[in-house]
Amino acid sequence: MAYLGNTPASRFTSMDKQTITGDGGTDYTLDHAVGSEQEIEVFVNNVRQEPSVAYTVAGTALTMTGNVASTDDFYVVFQGKAQQSVTHPSNSALQATTGTFSGALSATTGTFSGAVSMGANNITFSDGSGIDFSASAGSGATSSILNDYEEGAWTVEMYDAISGGNASSTTVTGYYTKIGKLVTARFYAMNNISTSGLTSGNAAYFTLPFASSSTGRSAGSCTYESINLGSGRTQLTPTISASQSRLQLTETGDNVTDASIAVGDFNGTSSDIVTLSITYAVD
Repeated sequence: MAYLGNTPASRFTSMDKQTITGDGGTDYTLDHAVGSEQEIEVFVNNVRQEPSVAYTVAGTALTMTGNVASTDDFYVVFQGKAQQSVTHPSNSALQATTGTFSGALSATTGTFSGAVSMGANNITFSDGSGIDFSASAGSGATSSILNDYEEGAWTVEMYDAISGGNASSTTVTGYYTKIGKLVTARFYAMNNISTSGLTSGNAAYFTLPFASSSTGRSAGSCTYESINLGSGRTQLTPTISASQSRLQLTETGDNVTDASIAVGDFNGTSSDIVTLSITYAVD
């Protein structure tokens, strides 16, 4: 299909301007050929001149009716000539219904009126930064920034002390999910727990993926098989004390004092923790 004027291109355009230094005469040469006086705007000392009255054109020849001195502010804006560039003008807003970026997109601020889809890609943040939910935060909120999410695994080991101590040779892989300051840790089928080399009367402790918060305690759930509970105690619960990297198993019952499961409560051959799960806070 044929076009009149400039051939359309997938580029950004801006009108071209030519500054001319007057030489005291009336005849000057334009950078671009034009077909009529209406295709350009001529200014002398920032006053627009009337086409065909104050000036005439023929191709690139511009003829002024009056003389233009070198001290005059003399310039021409080409209405019919657009300068094209593949770079978006930095001082202009970018508007589009859709867009595809093959490289990095960098911006200081941004507002989206619709949904943002990342496809198969991820959103990344600098360490300590994240998603700000402060616009919907309650009056008691102390932070509304979600700046951490992590999934992983750790090796669960049993010890006979809350720190240090002797370790059992029986281990299992545990799995955790950490969202902000909240950790959910779990493991399954820690079978035939060995007590060899451990002190029988000491409480048994199991390692955690992160140390607990310094401001509170936590409890979870546990199913077990062939672990000896004390008289009147019917329930086994994993518990964590403040600022600890290990949990212990607390046995409870109706109208009896709570107690910790000791190393000697595992028989070393068939004692099992079938499932264990606990959610706790970290600093």
